[in-house]
Amino acid sequence: MARISDLHIGNEFATTAKKSKTVSGRLSNGTRVEIPVGEIVVIVSNEVDPDGTEFARCVQVRRKNNEIVYLLPKLLSDGTIVTSAPAPAVPSAVAPAVAVAQRPIVDPMDVRLDPYRPSWDLLKKYVSRKLFGSIKDTDLLLHYWRTRDNEGYSANVLFEGDTQSGKTLFVQVLACLVSKELGFPKPLPVFTLSGSAGVTDYDLFGQSVAHIGADGVERLVFLNGIIELASKVPCILYLDEINMMPERVTSTLHPVADDRRSFVNRQKAVEADGEYLMAQTKMNTGCWIIGTMNPAGYRGTSPLNEAFANRFTKRIPWGYDRDVETKLLGSPSMVLLAESLREARRLGSIQTPVGSKLLVDTKKDIDTLGVEIGLAVFASFFNERERTRVEAIINDKSIRTFLIEEQAGRTPQINGDEQPF
Repeated sequence: MARISDLHIGNEFATTAKKSKTVSGRLSNGTRVEIPVGEIVVIVSNEVDPDGTEFARCVQVRRKNNEIVYLLPKLLSDGTIVTSAPAPAVPSAVAPAVAVAQRPIVDPMDVRLDPYRPSWDLLKKYVSRKLFGSIKDTDLLLHYWRTRDNEGYSANVLFEGDTQSGKTLFVQVLACLVSKELGFPKPLPVFTLSGSAGVTDYDLFGQSVAHIGADGVERLVFLNGIIELASKVPCILYLDEINMMPERVTSTLHPVADDRRSFVNRQKAVEADGEYLMAQTKMNTGCWIIGTMNPAGYRGTSPLNEAFANRFTKRIPWGYDRDVETKLLGSPSMVLLAESLREARRLGSIQTPVGSKLLVDTKKDIDTLGVEIGLAVFASFFNERERTRVEAIINDKSIRTFLIEEQAGRTPQINGDEQPF
């Protein structure tokens, strides 16, 4: 069994086990992998995850296929290093230096951030809605963005609504609108942290990893996490499905989202007068934190911790909007279908949400493939028990007949009997 003190970054070890031909490790997404005993692996991080975390007591190693795996140190050879890192100049062993970025990102228009940007085209496609009965959605959110606290930060915003109601799309639209207000030639980058039980500190704040450069030389580099990236430039930090994040993650985000607007990065060391400390980073004042969540009852969700929920002072309901869907679908029959099925869900006869995107895709199928195929594909979206109920609603509300009339260029006469309520 290897000792922690022997596990220097860059050193190679063989996997070991007494009675098994393989040892078990886990990928960063939690997937279990089996590694043959005797396989040579390279230490890429010797910082042991603490108890209570998903990868408790594990270190990170890189396999010969470049796969990064979390392993317990006891599954590595007993200190006999197969190939050591270059001999140090001092008596005690030290890990190879982590390469420092030669051109750190400081400009939100940096071309290296282009993969994180939405498209300007979204502004042409987006259909606005009225919030709280009177104010246009973009007007309200830009007001929140312009209104800063004493430190210069915009208020955190949280949207709550069913799946496929346009929450993510609106966040991307805001990145475009804010960028226009700032006079930038490209949309702001949107750094997304998707909620799941598999989110780790490495995803948030980064880690040192092995990287083979264009010159063919392998070096240790610091790979920025999402929060570390968002701290550098004006941007949107998008916390998607925050009520699917475990409390160990949301509590880590407390100082990022509250008045401190900073975080301590234990993955990055800084030297301070002969002492090494964890880096303390202040968030860029142009970083706007926006979260989204589905209502309670969705599988995998849990109530937000009260302390974390209080970091979002602007909470906005974001449900399915009839006026928006009327414009998107251009079909009274499809709107009737949507409202009828949502009423059935409210009454408990089906559980599957009927999202706006599903309706738009179904309308495209009907326009290109015909009413029968379009409705058949739509019904197959539901499970077998719900499908019977969906097909009954389609028949009871004469939706198939109305759609056929629309396809023939006629306006269906939808009377009170067909209304969902």
